[in-house]
Amino acid sequence: MKVYIYLIISFIFIGNESFSQEKLYDYSNSNIFKKAPILVALNTVTIVSIGIFKWDWGSHRFALKNEGFFGANTANGGADKTGHLWTSYTLSNINMHFLKKSGVRNYKEYGILLTLTNMLVIELGDGISKTYGFSLEDLLFNTLGSGISYLRAQNEFAKNLIDIRLEFTPSEFSFDAFNETNYTDLKFILALKPAVFTKSYLKYLDFHIGYYSRGYRGVRASDYLTKNRTSYIGLSVDLYSLIFNKYQNNKTMKFIGDILHGVQIPYSYIPYNIFHSETPK
Repeated sequence: MKVYIYLIISFIFIGNESFSQEKLYDYSNSNIFKKAPILVALNTVTIVSIGIFKWDWGSHRFALKNEGFFGANTANGGADKTGHLWTSYTLSNINMHFLKKSGVRNYKEYGILLTLTNMLVIELGDGISKTYGFSLEDLLFNTLGSGISYLRAQNEFAKNLIDIRLEFTPSEFSFDAFNETNYTDLKFILALKPAVFTKSYLKYLDFHIGYYSRGYRGVRASDYLTKNRTSYIGLSVDLYSLIFNKYQNNKTMKFIGDILHGVQIPYSYIPYNIFHSETPK
């Protein structure tokens, strides 16, 4: 599943940013025509190679597929759509950061353009796969994810208010997702941080709006007797504000803190379900 690839890329990227010296990014004379091809080539070669060998790209003539959104009878109960949102959001952050450090003046706009191009390549590849198909619904959520990333980059208030996070609870089946779609280990979270409104102790809290599905297609679907879709709200301690923001000069602490903007630690919050549906298989 594509989400796992960008989770791994994100960890590598954030770690490199946190532990590297700033002078490694001193590309003040660089421009988009020098740096963009690196991103395009790296992302495209990686995506296409995996697509051909693992996602059966090229196995079918091009076809559109109406996947729906969050319906009970969709292929993944909507978790694939939140997955596209998080993936596009994360990749946009990575591309914008790389281009900014490379000295590209309009790094935000080019970063978003590169991300949407990468995600379009994935969708075109899916279009010639007998398993997937070209999905306009996926394109919509790709655009939404990149749009949120761009909003945060443009507006400091939005950046300090919003995180899009992935909660990943590893299991023995997690990385079989390269062969089969598997959302059973994942939850997707919109985190709202009240620190932008108050200096009281409320600034150490996060408010969550989350979504996940269970029992749909994938290596662990048989673990569930029904197909489940769940939306919830939650409350957690903002570990970044409480601990890691105070130690930005410590590379290890900065590394952990940066990860927390895009990844939610499992079992670190109190959830309350606002929607739960079970559908017979």
